Amino acid sequence: MLLKRGISKDDASARFKDVEEALIRFSGASSRSTLIGTLRRVCDEYSLPLSLKYSDSLQGRLVQLREQIIVQKLVPKHYRSRVDVSFEDKEGTVALRSD
Repeated sequence: MLLKRGISKDDASARFKDVEEALIRFSGASSRSTLIGTLRRVCDEYSLPLSLKYSDSLQGRLVQLREQIIVQKLVPKHYRSRVDVSFEDKEGTVALRSD
């Protein structure tokens, strides 16, 4: 289904919004549960909280998670503990660091 829309497995995270739209067209609103499950696995992999509200954008949360994971991997832990590293989106939802 995704390949028909030009979305390869390797492009799925970069084109998450397109994946979301394709799944909604294919299976309706229930596909949101599948996407939330995918985000849950990412959060479990990196020991991060999912922290979703009903109206939250799944793609927005994926972007926050990606940025948080990059910071965890690239910024030394001793530096993160001295500097408050958090990400805030346009609605004011904050994805805090987890140490």
